[in-house]
Amino acid sequence: MSSWQARSWASSPRHRSPRGFRSSAIGIWSIRNSPQLPSSGAAPEPTHMGQVLLISGNDEPRIAERARAVVDKLTGPQPDEFSLETHRESDETTLLDAIREAIGGILTPSMFGGEKTVWLRDFPFANEGTQTDIRNKAPIALAVGELLEAITSGLPEEIHLVISGAGLQKNRRVYKTLAKIAKPEFLTKPELNNRNWRNGVAELLRSAAAERAITLPRGAVEYLTEVIGVDTARIPNECEKIFCYAGNQPSLAQIRDVCVGNRDAVFYALTDGFGKRDLNLAYQSMAQVLGHTKDPESAVIGQLRMVCKYFREMLAVKVLAHELNSSSVRLEALTAEQRQRFRHSPALAMTDFKLRMVCEAARKYKGSEITTAISLLARADRLAVSSSLPRRVMLETIAARIILGKKATA
Repeated sequence: MSSWQARSWASSPRHRSPRGFRSSAIGIWSIRNSPQLPSSGAAPEPTHMGQVLLISGNDEPRIAERARAVVDKLTGPQPDEFSLETHRESDETTLLDAIREAIGGILTPSMFGGEKTVWLRDFPFANEGTQTDIRNKAPIALAVGELLEAITSGLPEEIHLVISGAGLQKNRRVYKTLAKIAKPEFLTKPELNNRNWRNGVAELLRSAAAERAITLPRGAVEYLTEVIGVDTARIPNECEKIFCYAGNQPSLAQIRDVCVGNRDAVFYALTDGFGKRDLNLAYQSMAQVLGHTKDPESAVIGQLRMVCKYFREMLAVKVLAHELNSSSVRLEALTAEQRQRFRHSPALAMTDFKLRMVCEAARKYKGSEITTAISLLARADRLAVSSSLPRRVMLETIAARIILGKKATA
């Protein structure tokens, strides 16, 4: 796309993006001034020079929160349509169009002068096409190449570009190209199968409380860590609940009153292993959970039922996507008529974040594989209760059959 084509594309009224979107993120850099994003705490103060800010990693809720903070610092909390353009893939906009619109945006000054921010939101770095070599001539790869060329050529002082999205890999060309300009930072999500996960969650809790001027009493961080597990999306919400209920000087008793344990959190890594079809991750998660419980036999039954529920959620998403004639389900894209029609679907009861995660997992399985998994898990549940078979061996065998599929019997 030439410069004049890009300017024409971006200046067209139908390609201006709505404002007020939220975002995702984790690595940040600037072409001229490279602000180092701290591993926790507030987003960096943007400079007044044209800059590129990239936020990526594997913790989507924190990515979204950080990117929003960065955009707010650049534009203010209520920007007008000329000072902020937001582009992202949706049911109405393809990823290719979103990239091209972003290119047009950074090549086009604000209509009435002054600074302008272009936000390429929820960029799917995890998609293979966004990080492949430009030599393969795929449309997405070529568009990403054009975007990188525009970035490395330097932006006008009044233009800022924010790219946010999970999945950026250090061994791919996107990272290598941008890393030559500045050193990106990655914020990673604590993993339940890492023995130090509690330290990571505790640090995030302390940082979130400090940002809200909340003084946590002795024992509160330890309690909240066990309550939240590795579900870092809950941290901002729990802090808000604490502040609204008890102010900025809560007691441990008050925190216990409003922050209730989430039993699902300890099984997150296991369902994540099934969702990613990663047998090693699933086995590590089993060992982590079963090694820290007083009743491993009962814990196996809990894990079987949790995974079965997870596959039922995948099936619900598959069915709804089929009814919508779409490859995925986005709550914000549903019309009022569709919400009414499918109001009984379990998919509509999920949060946006969980729905995205379940959609991604469901795409890794055929419909027949999901129904087979549900049948296998239900049968294993019955056997675990009524037979003397070793429950952990049963769980591990079921995991291999489901995750490996036909490879397990080859």
